[in-house]
Amino acid sequence: RIEIIGSSGNLEAVYFPIPDHVVQFWESSVIHKYRDNMLDNIPRDTPEEKVKEFLNKSEDLMEGIKHRARLSRWREKWGSIGKMLYLVVTGRKFWLVSAIMATLLVNLFLLVAYDEECIHDDCE
Repeated sequence: RIEIIGSSGNLEAVYFPIPDHVVQFWESSVIHKYRDNMLDNIPRDTPEEKVKEFLNKSEDLMEGIKHRARLSRWREKWGSIGKMLYLVVTGRKFWLVSAIMATLLVNLFLLVAYDEECIHDDCE
């Protein structure tokens, strides 16, 4: 819904239909975070700049929602394999935690396996 000033000079509400893929993903954490970031970072110097930037970022938001819808359809089409791949593709937090854990394990291994006597290649 948007509000405009009609030809009669009165404030009028104009309603637009919301596509199904937008309704489905509107409250997802990724879209919600992007939406909040978009609204917080729009310049509000002039009304023209505000509307222009809002429209540009809205297009990006819609592309993100369409992408999530395509991933969801792909997940449904491929069954169990699709669900697993969907989690791999959309699970950023999982991959971040996995990378940190792998880094910690490698460093721990290096600390345990470190032998001070073998620094100068004189060990066997």
